[in-house]
Amino acid sequence: MKWFAGTVLVGAAGILSPLYLSQKLETARPIENLEIKTVRKTDLIDYKTDDFSEQEYDIINYTADRVGVKPALLMAIRKAENGREGLEFGIIPTKAYEEDKGIFENGKIREYNDEFEKQASWCAWTIKKNLERYKNSDFNGDFISFLQKKYCPIGAENDPKGLNKNWENNVRFYLNIYKTN
Repeated sequence: MKWFAGTVLVGAAGILSPLYLSQKLETARPIENLEIKTVRKTDLIDYKTDDFSEQEYDIINYTADRVGVKPALLMAIRKAENGREGLEFGIIPTKAYEEDKGIFENGKIREYNDEFEKQASWCAWTIKKNLERYKNSDFNGDFISFLQKKYCPIGAENDPKGLNKNWENNVRFYLNIYKTN
């Protein structure tokens, strides 16, 4: 089978690139109803830096598409947070996070492939929910400023070194690098 730019595998588990699928082959669950689907180039972000592995790139784009958020913002938060394994997007595990069993797709729950995918998913849903809150608020500022107050608040107990004050500028910096238009 030949692979062309703009084509991806689509199956019961959602969009998976051929590379990601081959890397996960030994642990992947069977994919039913496999088909080739063309994705608009504007839906995905081309590599602009080597900040992410191909697998991370695939997961971020898939998650952004699934949740309905901009992949550039998800990538910018990933890079600004720069968390260690298991905290890549800065999502601090809570009881709800620990109890999360996976992604609801095609009428059933699919387990996350790994902790990176779980972090990406929680980050994407945090973006989406806060965008809804922002649109319904009278906040005097843009969405990134609003998001910082919720996602990475200055003066938070879990920020003893005061690094959260840099979050908004860092996200803006990386968003400029990753944005598609």
